[in-house]
Amino acid sequence: MAKEKRDWTGDILLLAAVGVGAPRWAGAMLAADVGVIDAKLSNALHVLNLISGMAMGVLEAVAIYYMLGALRGTKPKTTKGKVNWRWWGIVVFSLGSLALTPFILAPYIQARMQNFGMTGVLSTAETLNRWSIAVTLAPVFIVGGVAFARGIKKPTETKKRSTRSAAQAAPRKKYACGGCDERYVKQQSLAAHYRHFPEHKK
Repeated sequence: MAKEKRDWTGDILLLAAVGVGAPRWAGAMLAADVGVIDAKLSNALHVLNLISGMAMGVLEAVAIYYMLGALRGTKPKTTKGKVNWRWWGIVVFSLGSLALTPFILAPYIQARMQNFGMTGVLSTAETLNRWSIAVTLAPVFIVGGVAFARGIKKPTETKKRSTRSAAQAAPRKKYACGGCDERYVKQQSLAAHYRHFPEHKK
């Protein structure tokens, strides 16, 4: 049995999604334990959060593309007619990521257009809390969606492999008749053809 090819793209996306959340977790755990984070640690977290935020923007776009590509390679039900939970998992998490997009990006775009900070647009505690929750959920949806999508082959990849396998399995017809377009795998078959149609033999 051929060894299943590892889905390195899925592995990298999962690690990246967990990695971009690490500075936030570090800051939250420090704040929970010590209450007030000192200036040096706060500056270090600030740099890490800058890198994490930029990486998260790229990761979000790539992960959505990956999840939607995997969705095309599977169906709501298995070949035995049972519910395919992987398909439904990808649907839930990919739609969740898409739904979060306007809630996360719209306030940021408004702030940039008006040259405000985020608190200038999210002026109430309620809107600020909702936006913070949406930003926190974004990597969670990526981790969940990519976990369901890992290992699913895209239809184009499957089609190429099946076509290549069929071409390799089909025997080559290398013996051609000189008087017509017929071709044969074995020389004996060509000889039998000539016996029936001697006029084709040159």
